[in-house]
Amino acid sequence: MPRTVITLIGELTYKRTYYKHKSGTMIYLTDHIIGVESFERVIKELCAELVQKAASMSMQKVVNVSNVPVSRQTVNNKVLSRQPKNNQKSS
Repeated sequence: MPRTVITLIGELTYKRTYYKHKSGTMIYLTDHIIGVESFERVIKELCAELVQKAASMSMQKVVNVSNVPVSRQTVNNKVLSRQPKNNQKSS
C-alpha cells in the first residue's frame, strides 16, 4: 500500500517494504532513510515552517501562501503542538 507524506516541495507518495533491522526490529527502510516517523503525515521541517509563518499571519494566509496542500486545521494543530505545556499546580 502506498504512503503519502507532505513535504516542503509537495506530496511524496511511495511504496514501502518492511525489512528486518540488524537489531532484530522490523522497519520500513524508506521511512528510516527520509526520516519519517510512524503515523507522520507532515514532515517536521514543514511543520516548523508552518508554525513560524503562523506567528506573523493568520492560519488561512499560511495555507494560501504555502505551496503544499494543508488545511487551516493542520496549521492550527501544529501550532498547538509546539506550545509549551502549562504547569498546573495541584491545590
